[in-house]
Amino acid sequence: MSFINFTYIYIKKMSKSNNKVFIAGVTGYIGKAIAKSYIKNNWQVTGFCRDQSKALDLKKLGVNLVEGTIEDN
Repeated sequence: MSFINFTYIYIKKMSKSNNKVFIAGVTGYIGKAIAKSYIKNNWQVTGFCRDQSKALDLKKLGVNLVEGTIEDN
């Protein structure tokens, strides 16, 4: 079994004060950096990850975490 590393970003710009972004692969090197950048700029960030324990630092920053997998069993 092999895993594909990816970062997918879905941005929903509601208004200047209510910006939201969804990041798949938020615990990866690129996803984590992107999440921190959005948080720093006052965006509401939701991140998809396989294991929430790997994203505790992001959770402390305010990232909403969704745990799951995209495997097709």
